[in-house]
Amino acid sequence: MPPEYPGDSPPMYMLSAPWLKGMKRQELCGYLEEIYLENTGESIVYMWVEKIREFMTEQAAHEPVVEEKSSITDAVDKLQLSFEEEVQCPEIFSGDIISDRKSHFQPHLAAVRSTAEVK
Repeated sequence: MPPEYPGDSPPMYMLSAPWLKGMKRQELCGYLEEIYLENTGESIVYMWVEKIREFMTEQAAHEPVVEEKSSITDAVDKLQLSFEEEVQCPEIFSGDIISDRKSHFQPHLAAVRSTAEVK
């Protein structure tokens, strides 16, 4: 966050979405700019996150669903299923609740070593 945020400057961001190209990327950046201009001087990070979530959900709804899987992918899925049965849930640490206006946030942290532990 720049030192002037939120009064005189928006937060800096970088979109890391290789599948979002061209006009769609510009469209999303335009939405974020509009939110900043409409709410100058206010904290806008949460509004940006919600707009990005809404935008990406809309994009996913228009994407074709690919249902083909290779035999290698099927084999990996089967191995993961058998492995997941033996995986223990890692210890989860929860931080203090942070309140900002009417929003409340609580961080959670867990050390994981595989996607099975994430699930």
